[in-house]
Amino acid sequence: MSKKIILTTLNARYHHTSLGLRYLKANLKEFKDICNIIEFTISESPIDIAEKIIIENPTIVGFGIYIWNYIETTEVIKIIKSIYPQIVIVIGGPEVSYDYENLDVYNFSDYHISGEGEERFYYLCKNLLSEEKIFKTETELNIDLDNYKNLPKSIKLEFNTDLNYNKELEIESPYSLYSDSDIQNRYIYVESSRGCPFGCHFCLSALDKKVRYFSIDKFLLDMDMLWKKGAREFKFIDRTFNLNDNRVLPILEFFKNKNEPFFLHFEVVPDRLSEKLKEIVKDFPLGSLQFEVGIQTRTDSVSKRVGRFQNYQKIEENIRFLNSCKSVHLHTDLIIGLPGESLEEIEAGFNWLLSLDVEEIQVGILKKLRGAIISIHDKNFNMIYETKPPYRVLQNSTISFLKMRELTRFAKYWDLCFNSGNFPETMKILLEKDETPFKSFLNFSNYLYKKVDATHSISLDKLAENLSIYLDEKESIKNDYLRVSGRKLPNFLKDEQSTKKTKDTTYEKSIHHNKRQIKKIEQ
Repeated sequence: MSKKIILTTLNARYHHTSLGLRYLKANLKEFKDICNIIEFTISESPIDIAEKIIIENPTIVGFGIYIWNYIETTEVIKIIKSIYPQIVIVIGGPEVSYDYENLDVYNFSDYHISGEGEERFYYLCKNLLSEEKIFKTETELNIDLDNYKNLPKSIKLEFNTDLNYNKELEIESPYSLYSDSDIQNRYIYVESSRGCPFGCHFCLSALDKKVRYFSIDKFLLDMDMLWKKGAREFKFIDRTFNLNDNRVLPILEFFKNKNEPFFLHFEVVPDRLSEKLKEIVKDFPLGSLQFEVGIQTRTDSVSKRVGRFQNYQKIEENIRFLNSCKSVHLHTDLIIGLPGESLEEIEAGFNWLLSLDVEEIQVGILKKLRGAIISIHDKNFNMIYETKPPYRVLQNSTISFLKMRELTRFAKYWDLCFNSGNFPETMKILLEKDETPFKSFLNFSNYLYKKVDATHSISLDKLAENLSIYLDEKESIKNDYLRVSGRKLPNFLKDEQSTKKTKDTTYEKSIHHNKRQIKKIEQ
């Protein structure tokens, strides 16, 4: 009987790709040729996904599980195990790396890998698929195994993984596994390092304070290979890209002088931009860089409480510099619901960041990720969270449940109205309506919710119409519509003469249609 390994995950959207699955396959050595990667999205039916996996007749199926796909993936695994219990199910990923013992998905799976999985998944497959029964442990001891059933279910021993390619214990590059179709239609994720030196309590990277780097020379060879295959958009998933100029500058130099348009996305530490980095950033082509800047809070005491130590003067200075660079699009982050932060402090931080004229403020609601240190504040600050993904905070000692619901809608509507870039002229008017920009938008957010009773699937026309009524303003919205070529004006923005003409034409067409129908009946 032939043996086959399927590696799969449910991405949030089709345009996303899983770098983790490609790492696993790239490091399967002798089993690489019998391994296929199949990616789905969370919008697909679990039973359809299960069918597409089962039809492949796999021996082993490895699932990548994240906060956004946990519920759907659990249902897929339940279906597979109920129909074909002999298929070996292996799970891994951030959502099942901590506090996993009581999860349904753990109980329905055969094996579980926590943390980095390249070596561990290979040795598991070697024990399951070959005659050689070797399971490497942290201390290099060999466990005498008669068959795979003797393997521990949860494989969480640490391996001495070296990130430099082509050494005995290191992991192989996954980038050749991006297909031509991936490069043409989907995001290409890359990483030049792993880990983070900081200890932010809300982030899982705080659990691994070491930063490990891939060989810069070999990484750039991989980037060159992707470029030659046609890749022009690269999303770096390094947690702190700008820590080390010796790493950052060669990567930026590699891309800077390319003679075709490209787009690079990086996560950067906002108070650590060296002068050398600033100089090279200024020379990049228009709009070719996106920097994701995690501010999270402007309240110094709260920032220190959650293990995030920031120099706000330097942050402001660097944001103003980046705003002056036409090469850079700034995506800044704030978190609502951090322990001990009051509504007034949240408002002050929001208004401060907006005053720096950033293009995008991603307002997020605090999530309690499995294993994150943030749980140490639960008792002192009455932190209450959702019990299912995405585990958002429901209330705490400074923000009530009902106010938190208001702020959750604020975050969603802000994304639709401001971050989308659909209403730049109208937003300027709206944000000056009340005492502060924060109050102005919160008041509109509460008004909008009463009108539409939803935070999803709100059409652009519906948003525009409600903005028009709320502000008693049409001209700015009309200008925002016409700013985008090809966008048609909705009826409420057309002048009365144009509307009357449309109605008259519709009436005339109706009369003409009725006359034809009468004539047809008479005949």
